[in-house]
Amino acid sequence: MLLTASALGFAAALLVAWGLLRAGFPMPDGGGRAQSVDGLRGFLACAVAIHHLIIWFGAISLGRGWQAPEMPLLNQFGAGSVALFFMITAWLLYPKIEKGLGARDWVQLYVGRAFRILPMVALAIAVVILLAWLKSGTALTAEQVPGLFLWLFGLKLPAIGGVSDAARINASVFWYLGQEWFFYVVILPLLYVAVRLWMRLARPGWLILLLLVASWAVSIIWPLRGEDYFVARSPWAFRLFLPVLLAGMAIAAVLRSGLLDRLIASPLFAWASLALFAATVWFCQFPYGWSLPGFLPFMLCLASGRHYGALLSARPVLLLGNLSFSIYVMHPELLYALFGFDTALRSAMGGMSALVTVPAVMVAVVLLAALVHLLAERPMIALGNRVRKAIQRA
Repeated sequence: MLLTASALGFAAALLVAWGLLRAGFPMPDGGGRAQSVDGLRGFLACAVAIHHLIIWFGAISLGRGWQAPEMPLLNQFGAGSVALFFMITAWLLYPKIEKGLGARDWVQLYVGRAFRILPMVALAIAVVILLAWLKSGTALTAEQVPGLFLWLFGLKLPAIGGVSDAARINASVFWYLGQEWFFYVVILPLLYVAVRLWMRLARPGWLILLLLVASWAVSIIWPLRGEDYFVARSPWAFRLFLPVLLAGMAIAAVLRSGLLDRLIASPLFAWASLALFAATVWFCQFPYGWSLPGFLPFMLCLASGRHYGALLSARPVLLLGNLSFSIYVMHPELLYALFGFDTALRSAMGGMSALVTVPAVMVAVVLLAALVHLLAERPMIALGNRVRKAIQRA
């Protein structure tokens, strides 16, 4: 039943996106990227939302408590989607690393990331503060304020007001921020220096591949276990995510080299890659370690521009891709507002079938994301672009 409910949730999200486009909602501009990757982002964000929705449904209707789904595919809706988001980020960054970055380029990169991420995270935290106050009747205290600034960077999940586990309000979706900022601030500059030195000897793609194999081997030998998968905020936990990021860069390097173009263009390779990916997410609980190779050929095909029958390039799918960060950041607060309070609405939704609850809530998730995108995310990205252009002219 949960699989059918999930499929209905995706269908509901696509239907809302179609309706928004019919109503004149701004159509996304991929900026020259492969449309299939932009479309994938929309499915990934919706998958994360459905993942958390299924957890809430299990807690309320089935009495399972707040725990990850037992079915690997449903768990991969969360963990696997975040891993693919990491790959996409690294795939986008690799051409900059290979081409070279001057001082202004670095400043522009960090300014762009800051305006892309921090305002939306700050907005989500503000909503969490409001929901915590409504839940407990206790306002945010002065002692709790410093923890909020750490939360912007995924370094701490603080108590807020009278709610000791405030991270539950946003489903701990900011756990990845510590790893992402560590990548931007520490790993990326080190990798840039290493690539510049390596280029005197050979193509930089070979260095990325060597680092990928080495880091993947470390993640196999020294894995994270249990709850560390969900609360991975220490720098040591980066050993789990570094292979994922390097995989994204390796995909970009392979495509730029052209060495595998004939293989990638083969329909047999494309469908075999999809079958391998499907088998991986069906049987494996997490995308890390031994599961990671199952993701790479599929992502390689998408990054090369393969649409799989236009599934990932349809206009509603691309719109969901444009809304993906708003969906990711804002859906947990909506779910908490619906299910986190002892209300008649919670009782009613908890008593409904998942076949009704999941698609109904996904309609609200996409509509909320569209509103937040127009009023907050899009203006802040535009402001960041203006700041970057000003830096470029200076």
